[in-house]
Amino acid sequence: MTNPPPRIPQFVLGPGATGFTNGGFQFEIGGLSGHGEVVIYASSNLFNWVPVFTNPPVSGTLRFFDAGAGSRFLRFYRLEER
Repeated sequence: MTNPPPRIPQFVLGPGATGFTNGGFQFEIGGLSGHGEVVIYASSNLFNWVPVFTNPPVSGTLRFFDAGAGSRFLRFYRLEER
């Protein structure tokens, strides 16, 4: 028996859910299953990823605010639900 494919959380891009505010960048992540901790990684080059946030398991939606994003020229995000 094969394992089902991993569940991929979805970015929720609604009014006020994503963008720069108060000197940082915020976004909401929806579709979290609550099966494991949530780790958000950031990168400036899509090669080197650094964990910038860890949260206990969450079901549904998680709002994230990156206060350090305002001082960065370019920033990418990746999420892992363990």
